[in-house]
Formats: sequence, C-alpha cells, structure tokens
Amino acid sequence: MGRRDPSYRIMNHLMNFALDIAEKKIEQKLQKPAEQKYLPAVRGQEVVSNDIANLIKVDRPDVYFDRDIGGLREAKEELKRAVVYPRIRPDLYSLYEKPLGNVLLYGPPGCGKTLLAKAVANECRWPFINPTLGDIIKNKIGDREKFPSQLFGYCRSFYENSILFIDELEQIGLRNGPPYTQRIKNEFQVQMDGIDSKKGRPVVIGASNKPWIIDSAMRRPGRFDKLIFVPPPNIYERRDILRIGLNKLLYKGMIEGDYELLLSELADRTADFSGADLVSLIDSAKDKPLSEAVRNGFPRRIKKEDFDEVLQNKKSSTNSWFSEAARACKRYDENDLLDEIMRFYPNGN
Repeated sequence: MGRRDPSYRIMNHLMNFALDIAEKKIEQKLQKPAEQKYLPAVRGQEVVSNDIANLIKVDRPDVYFDRDIGGLREAKEELKRAVVYPRIRPDLYSLYEKPLGNVLLYGPPGCGKTLLAKAVANECRWPFINPTLGDIIKNKIGDREKFPSQLFGYCRSFYENSILFIDELEQIGLRNGPPYTQRIKNEFQVQMDGIDSKKGRPVVIGASNKPWIIDSAMRRPGRFDKLIFVPPPNIYERRDILRIGLNKLLYKGMIEGDYELLLSELADRTADFSGADLVSLIDSAKDKPLSEAVRNGFPRRIKKEDFDEVLQNKKSSTNSWFSEAARACKRYDENDLLDEIMRFYPNGN
C-alpha cells in the first residue's frame, strides 16, 4: 500500500484524528482543577473538613433483629415503634401525627446497644453513620466545636435519610464539663432542634453507659423522644444468645453431648451475664480443644467440661455497673432513670 493509495490516506487520516483526540484528553486532564479539600455541607457556606470527614464511618450493616440479636424483645419492639414502623408505614404515622423520633439507648456495656442501632439501619434500608467522637474530641482538631453542624450537614448533603449513631453520648452531653465540650453540646442541641421530621433527615440514635451524667436538656422530648433501657439478658434470652453463638459449631458437628441440655445449663449458670460476656464465654471455651487439635493434629469436639473450666474464673461484668448506676442516680436525683434501672436489677433469674 503506497502513499498515493486512497486506503493509505484514509488510514493515515484516522490515525492522526485518533492522536488529536488523545492529546486533547491528556490536555484536559492536565488542566483539571485539583480536588476540593472539603466536602460541601448544606447550611450556607459551612463545609466538612477532611479531618472531620475521615472520622465519620458510613456502613450498610447486615444485622437483623431476630437473626443476630438474642433476647431484648422489649427494646426491639420500642425501637421498631419509634423508627422502623414509621419508615414502613409513613402514611399511618402521618395520619396520627407521629413523626420519626430520636432514641437514646442506655444500660450496661456489652448488652447490645450498637447491634440494635445497626439492626434499625438495616431494617430501614438506611446508611449507618457512626462518627468517632473520642478521636474528634481528644485529638484537638481545630474546628471540633463546629463538628455538630458539619456532621448534620454531611448527613443531609449525602443521604436523604440515615441513622446517625452517637456512641458514648456523654462525651458531648456532659452536665458539667470543659468549656469546649459545653459549646459542642450546645451546638449539637441546636442541630437536633433544627431537624425537620417531614423532610429527608438523620434519625439520631444515641447510646450511653452513663445516662445520669448527660445534661437533662439534651435528654428531653423533642431531642431524644424515647429513652430505652437495654438490660442484661434474662435466662431465656441468654439461651437465645448462646444458641446464636453455638449454632455454627453444632452444624459442623463440633459440640459434644446433648445440645439443648448444654444450652439450658449454661443459661442457668450465667445469671447477670451481658451478651458480650456470653460471647466471650463461648470464645474462651474453644481455646482448650483448639490447642489440643493443633498439638495432636486432629480436632476434638467442645465439651461441657470446657465451659465448666472457663466459668470457674469468669464473672458477670454488669453487677458493678448496677451498683454504680444506683448510687449515681440517687446523687443526681434521676428518679425516673433509677426506677427503670431497678426494674431490671439482676436477681439471678
């Protein structure tokens, strides 16, 4: 194919055309402005700084009330009435003038507050937004006092609806604290007061192990419309939690003896244990048979004796919390909190 051949000229023209396009694309990339350092928020000129944005975790949790959370039937139902049912039947809740409400979960550590909040997000099919308050406050970020407005702006900008989970709410809701925490608390309250229940909005679910030190103004209706106590599981709920934790081992044939009898005996012997205590019990009971399997080269089943050995040195983590809660509620005259907590005070059942 010579230079005078029409096919050659067409091919040459196409190659030059392709090169021109490639050069223009490269030039456009070189001229493209650098990415903005901030994510835009909704209110006026406010922006979310990179420092703050990096401390906001967004998740789509795969957690279900019935499948993943044993017990806590009362807390589950209250959460459904406050958040899930209004999401499923907004027509009925609008008819009765019952908008979505913010919720404060409180109780001993390890009893399922975070799991409950994740299950709400999953049941509503909403993103689960979880800022790490400790890092924001302790790292002395320059604009930390603007954090509440940036956080709510972030939620409204990027998500029509969401679950905004504030763990350890007492970190920004103290009755009395350093001046900067008081300013953060005041701004957080302003943001909660500005939530429009009829528009796309974050539903705030707070969690606290020490609700008595949270300012009563933050806990009032309109900000947190419902306070839900998340207690340690009773004997029937402990059995449910143990079943959820051991079922996979059962299906693999790794549990020796009568499974139902084992669940009943363990539930009876773990009065006052939190859900986290029960998970730790199961995990610790695996250690001895696993070590033997590594040493001997073949697996053995987990026996009742493995649990017996762990229970000799394992105690409930909730008893000390109830003692502290009773003293603190009396000191702060938190009679409503005290009545609710005493209703669930561990009594060995």
